Amino acid sequence: MRVLINCLSAISGGAKAYLRNISGPLHLEFLNHNMHRLFFLACEEQLEILFDIPSENIILINGDRPLGLFRFVWEKFSLPRIVADFDIDVLFTPYQVGPNIRGVKNVLMIRNMEPFFFFKYRYSMNTWLRNKVLSFISNHCLRKADRIIAVSKFAAGHLEDLGIPNQSISLIYHGSPTFFKDSSNDLFELANLGINNPFVLACGSILPYRRYEDVIHAFNRALPSIPDNVILVIVGSGSDIGYKRMLADIIAQSPQPERIFMLGAVQWSDMDLLYRNGCCCIITSEIEACPNIAIEAMASGSCILAAEIPPLPEILDDCAIFFPPRNVSLLSKSIASFILDENNRNHFSLRSRKRTISFSWSVSAAKTYNALIDWNSN
Repeated sequence: MRVLINCLSAISGGAKAYLRNISGPLHLEFLNHNMHRLFFLACEEQLEILFDIPSENIILINGDRPLGLFRFVWEKFSLPRIVADFDIDVLFTPYQVGPNIRGVKNVLMIRNMEPFFFFKYRYSMNTWLRNKVLSFISNHCLRKADRIIAVSKFAAGHLEDLGIPNQSISLIYHGSPTFFKDSSNDLFELANLGINNPFVLACGSILPYRRYEDVIHAFNRALPSIPDNVILVIVGSGSDIGYKRMLADIIAQSPQPERIFMLGAVQWSDMDLLYRNGCCCIITSEIEACPNIAIEAMASGSCILAAEIPPLPEILDDCAIFFPPRNVSLLSKSIASFILDENNRNHFSLRSRKRTISFSWSVSAAKTYNALIDWNSN
């Protein structure tokens, strides 16, 4: 059997992280079985993600990667030819939007829940329209797929709500990154990022469902009870201009705005530095499929505060302190508790590292291999 992974949908940081982590272990899985062949369809800019994949397993398209609607058009007219030329049996697009090509098994992955729940939040018009269109297209594509990989029970539940039968759904969690932990230069490297104080961390794309306003308000409430050198560091970028402006206004009205640092986007290699040095990592996001941030934070031994909303309890289990979504008062008290109590931090840091064992990219690759190859169970 010949399998093609369509990488062209990997635009966001989470999608790139998935390919970066799964490509090598999945390629080895195919080599170990030595019965089937795996190919990756990619553009030149994605080669850095597929750094450990031999060139003979990469189908490289000419020119720039087609984006947005142009990608849909390109896939409609170009992918059938590629599938035929390489005699492909299974086409896997690791996203919930992808082509449905006759004569092959079409596999999708539901890994972005925002389009299904965005209507609960205030978005800028362009972002709102994008999510509206993506919601319609996603549901259409998911219903037509032969198999769908769900990255959490929460994501699988949405598929069941769409009427997709259980036998067409494969539950496969993301794995945990292997960070290189060298703390000898941490203070120097943090200073290079502009961080010279103890800090609490919040990270992820700057979008309304992330609820960064709750983090800021909770930190403001905690200010009287925490040391005056502790700052809040928010890491991430986002395309919703209106939401960014709202956060800027909230920070400007803070009692001590100089203690709230919007760092913007950073290199992925810097994230372990931030996770392991923060007093705690705060996750207020209300829409996730299988949150990379939560798993990465666990891998770094972070002390995690998380909204008690699916799928965060499913992923974090007992290694986090949970608070009711939007309960700023309780979140504020938990922030202060982590900052002031080193023993508490050490306790939850150890729990995080133990919980990480439950998430393995090699296990994820083995299950993905089965989902792509074994069609007797469908």
